[in-house]
Amino acid sequence: MWQGIDIADMANRAAYGSNSLLDLGCGTGQSSSLFTIPAKVGVDGFEKYSFEYIKNSGGEFVKGDLRKISEMFPSKTFDTVVAWDVIEHLIKDEGIKLLTDMERIAIKQVIVFTPFGMYEQNDDPLGENNEFNIHRSGWMPEDFLRRFFDVAILKNYFKVNGQDAIFANKRVG
Repeated sequence: MWQGIDIADMANRAAYGSNSLLDLGCGTGQSSSLFTIPAKVGVDGFEKYSFEYIKNSGGEFVKGDLRKISEMFPSKTFDTVVAWDVIEHLIKDEGIKLLTDMERIAIKQVIVFTPFGMYEQNDDPLGENNEFNIHRSGWMPEDFLRRFFDVAILKNYFKVNGQDAIFANKRVG
C-alpha cells in the first residue's frame, strides 16, 4: 500500500484482460508478483535472480540484455509488457529504444514504473555486484506523455528520500 493506494490493484487495472506478461528487468520477481496474469516471462541480465524470480512469480526466467530485447521477441508476443523500476538503469537513448521495443512486442499495453526525475543510485544497493542496478537516467512525465502514455505521479513514493514515482501505461492494441 502507498498512501491508501494498492499498487498491485493499480497495476492489474492497467493490465486488465491480459493473459501474458513480459517483465523486463524482472529482478527477483517482485514486479511480476503484483500481476494476476497467468503466463509470465521475466527477462534480466543478472542470472543470479533466476531462482528467486521463478519462486516469487511462478513465471519463466530468461537471461537477456534489455538493450537487445528486439532480437529476443517478435512483434505482438505478449499482452502486457512491463518495465518496473528498470528504465532508469539505462542511458536515456537506450531507454527510449526500450519503450519503442516494448510497444512493438506488446499486444495490448505497455506499463512503466520509474522514479520521477533522477534518483541517484551509483552502486548496487543489494551488495550483489550487479552492474545493472546503477541508475543512468532520469525520467519525467513529459517523456511518456509525448509517446501518448497515461501518466500518474505517486507523491513521496520512495520512503528513503521522499522522491515521487511515475506510473505510465499505454494501450497499443
